[in-house]
Amino acid sequence: MGRGSIIKGNLPAFSTGNLYAPGMQVKLVGNWDQAIREVHQLGPKIKAASIKAQIRLGSDFLKVVKNHILNQDLPWKPLSPEYERLKQEAGLDTGIYYAYGNYFRSLEVWKPTNSGVVLVGIRRHRYTRRLNGKKSRVELAVIAAILEFGTSRIPKRPIWNPSIKEFGLTAGIRATYIKHLLNIARRSGVKINLLKSQLGIR
Repeated sequence: MGRGSIIKGNLPAFSTGNLYAPGMQVKLVGNWDQAIREVHQLGPKIKAASIKAQIRLGSDFLKVVKNHILNQDLPWKPLSPEYERLKQEAGLDTGIYYAYGNYFRSLEVWKPTNSGVVLVGIRRHRYTRRLNGKKSRVELAVIAAILEFGTSRIPKRPIWNPSIKEFGLTAGIRATYIKHLLNIARRSGVKINLLKSQLGIR
């Protein structure tokens, strides 16, 4: 299975993400695509179980991300006093990654059409509002990249890569995926011992 990471090089000038598809998403680099294709070749029931397992894996991961937003428990640099004052005057939440709540509500898990790989993150063409209430011209996916990696003026406040590390990187991602795959496949009537053998696991 691949190592989980978000790569700054895939976000040129913060204009658009291009990991598996345009947007700000978790990319599982390495041989994840190949591993998923091999699982899907084991038959339609296994392919269906794999997609469901990826969706559950993504949902589990998003819980980690969302909890960090709600708890504000990562070592981020505080907002500047001026920006925090402006948020307060606008009647907005002063938490990092939270103002109107659009970022939080835009976090999702989805499967692109004709793809066997499930994505986690923020899709393109999702927007928030500026402090004056007007619609921002910058997509949330771009804002997510800016917050993750920082700019010359905005300090980085990473949430995706720390969450991936907390999730266990390769081992955690693989273990969670396999756990969900086996549980779903078992309920679908698949012979689990045979599936384990085919996957090379005990």
